[in-house]
Amino acid sequence: MGLIAMSPLEQFWEEHSPAEQALLSWVSAIRTAEWAGPADIKAQFATASVLKSRRVVFNIKGNDYRLVAATAYRFGCVYVKFIGTHRECDLIDADIVGMKGWKSARSVPTTTTVLHWPKSPPVRQRTGTRQPRG
Repeated sequence: MGLIAMSPLEQFWEEHSPAEQALLSWVSAIRTAEWAGPADIKAQFATASVLKSRRVVFNIKGNDYRLVAATAYRFGCVYVKFIGTHRECDLIDADIVGMKGWKSARSVPTTTTVLHWPKSPPVRQRTGTRQPRG
């Protein structure tokens, strides 16, 4: 499989040096993989969680870190959507997070418990009742 965007991984291990060797091993495994579908991923990475929309959550370094990737089986590519600590991953929605969300999640204060990435704009609710025109 091809790996798109190596730079987020490099930036991450510059901040989290214990993750570097584990991420390099993951990259090596990805580059030699030939996945046709989710079953192939589970065969190679038993602890990975396959999500909808071709997303996969990989446990890195004994689940100290998590990596969310989108897979394009037909094109043989893996695209990193998020890399963070286990705690940071708990704050995101892995089904929709992207690089923009990754940056936001990296800067979340420790007091924040939930992040929202709305799928659609908020619905405006009416207040009061409508009076008939006279």
